[in-house]
Parts: sequence; structure tokens; C-alpha cells
Amino acid sequence: MIRQVSKGIFKAENKYKAKKKVWQGTWHGENATIKFDSMAEMQRFSELRLLEMAGKIDCLELQKTFELLPKQSNERAVKCRVDFFYIENSKMIVEEFKSPVTAKLDDYIIKRKLFKWKYPEIEHREVIR
Repeated sequence: MIRQVSKGIFKAENKYKAKKKVWQGTWHGENATIKFDSMAEMQRFSELRLLEMAGKIDCLELQKTFELLPKQSNERAVKCRVDFFYIENSKMIVEEFKSPVTAKLDDYIIKRKLFKWKYPEIEHREVIR
């Protein structure tokens, strides 16, 4: 849906009504500005960041990409970008942050299943809010 911001200026709205949020602060020793798809996702990042600072998790990464299927002739590779990746108790974890609507989308379900099949050593967690 497109809405008018001011005279002659239009802006596309998020189809799931989520509002993008910006987090600013220090992360991994540097000033950072990070854009998130929703307030809830930004809050989850803040929770994970605190866990990392407390030593409960390690190696927190955002938007890590995994290849699910390799490139084939005349076809692109199929990739999955997860919201969060970290290590907890020596176990690799990925978290997908989804709304109840996006958690039911066919594309997401197929990629989730492919991910679990290709990377059985990585625990796949869904946070639905």
C-alpha cells in the first residue's frame, strides 16, 4: 500500500504493518547504527546483546547468510538470511524473528525446512511475536 507523506511525496508501507526501527550504540567496540524490520526484532537484538556482554552467548551476528542449494546452470543459488546467529553453550544457534503472519508464509516454511536438512548441527529457533 502506498500512502502520501506530503504533497507530491508518496511512501510504500510495510505490507505487514511493521515499522522499521533504528538502533544506535556501541557494538563490538564500535559505534553502530543498525536498522531493524520491527520494534520487536530490535528488542530481541538488545536482549541478545546483553547476553553476549554477560558472557552467556558468543559470536553474535546479524543477517548471516547460509546457502541452501548451490547455483546450477541458468539458476541462482538458494540462500537463507537469518536474523541472528550466535553460539550458546558451544552450540551454534540461528534465530528467525517472525510475526504470526510471516511464520506461515510458504517461502519461509520451505527455507526453514531446507535449512534444518542442510545444517542439522545448527539449532534453528523461531521467535514469534
